[in-house]
Amino acid sequence: MGQHAEYGKNLVANVAEGQFTDDWGTTLVQYQGGTSAHIDGVVGDNCAIEIESRVDKQIRGALVDLVLHHCSKRLIILIPVHMNDPQKTKEQCEDILNKLKRPTDEVRVVLLRGTGDDSKPEEDKALIRAALLDLGAIKPQ
Repeated sequence: MGQHAEYGKNLVANVAEGQFTDDWGTTLVQYQGGTSAHIDGVVGDNCAIEIESRVDKQIRGALVDLVLHHCSKRLIILIPVHMNDPQKTKEQCEDILNKLKRPTDEVRVVLLRGTGDDSKPEEDKALIRAALLDLGAIKPQ
């Protein structure tokens, strides 16, 4: 796992206070033909998490895995490292998720301020906490 993904996972784990898992079975996305993929984690039993710092084309691929995961709530966390325009990437992700989601799904996109190289944990935890609260994946403190 890269330093940026590790940064993001540590933030989610801290905010979710024991409700975050990246267990292999929980993160599985099964595809036809016997292939599979894994998302980055799950909060509680209903919120799929994907953490991305790559270029837009790679992020769009991760969105497919996120949308096809069985959880009804989905959060993609963008870490602004390899994106040309992180704000536009966020908007693009919101548009794609809203077009692909099922009617009962809830989706959120969070663009962090920090990275694995330049962490801003307090700002970033607040952004993640707000999204998870909004999704109902965690309870207010």
